[in-house]
Amino acid sequence: MHCSMRKRVCMPMLMFHMLMHVELSSSFLSCKLPVPTRNCVLSHCLVKRAKFDRRQLLMNYVTIDVGNIKKEQRLPISMTESFQKWILSEDELRPFFNSASYGKESGWVDPFSFDEAWLPTDLPLPLMRPAIGALTKDGQVKYLMPALDMCVQAGGKLWWNRGINSVPLAKRWLDVNCADLSRMSIQAFCQGGYEDAKRAVKELGDDHPDNELGPWKKLWEAPAAKGIVELVETLSDDKGACVEKGYHIIVIPLPEEPLREAPDAGNRLRLCLSAAGAIDPLQDGIETTYSELNVLFRATMPGNESEHMPQVYKELFNLAGS
Repeated sequence: MHCSMRKRVCMPMLMFHMLMHVELSSSFLSCKLPVPTRNCVLSHCLVKRAKFDRRQLLMNYVTIDVGNIKKEQRLPISMTESFQKWILSEDELRPFFNSASYGKESGWVDPFSFDEAWLPTDLPLPLMRPAIGALTKDGQVKYLMPALDMCVQAGGKLWWNRGINSVPLAKRWLDVNCADLSRMSIQAFCQGGYEDAKRAVKELGDDHPDNELGPWKKLWEAPAAKGIVELVETLSDDKGACVEKGYHIIVIPLPEEPLREAPDAGNRLRLCLSAAGAIDPLQDGIETTYSELNVLFRATMPGNESEHMPQVYKELFNLAGS
């Protein structure tokens, strides 16, 4: 039943940028400019390079809100990939495959993503509902996050794992000791206009269409209290036996929330878990204690056209496409 999903993360581009930074710095130093001008240009270059490198580095980390924005912690995403991940379904913690599988079949791929959700064009849009996510250590909740129960129904099964980048995860977590659990809610916002993400097939030499981003629209707000209670109850009884040791990520669908159709390709979805009430999605940095899931929905080529589709997915794509 236990399934460990691992994925290697390499950083050749980061090393390339670091080397380029050294070369650029050296070339600037050797330029025959007046000293004040040379120093000014070099300083400007270093500042821009530092800002760029910081953005690149942050892409590879989970941010942890500990109640003080100046003391945020960071965890390399590569570390989270070894954590076992579970969803509560039919009163049982199940690994993320489909509702009839525990992952014993060969061919399953790592479906988890912190940035994008991929939508093969020969599958219907997934159904989704908000959920409470938690990182646990030895059966104790350490961090909370918004999550999604997102699946396609085919062959009488719920398919969470539909291939690469089919299960989105939050990239910003919240220390449970900083959370007012009784007032927590999940707010969902959607923004369209990401034109490039609508194209499943891109020919060599095609121009990238300009994004025409629309306004953020609020989709729903759901109280999280019952999901948190169910999380605690799950960990305290026999259902939680499989997560008693080690690190795990657990997803608890909010019990009273209906399934809704997921956004189509070209849309960005933000889920914010907070006790602060109304949140303004236009804020670049929300000035409150919160956790966030933020993913772009991107169209991808039909799965049935792939010569390399693992056998374990053929049932899903054959049934969904018929």
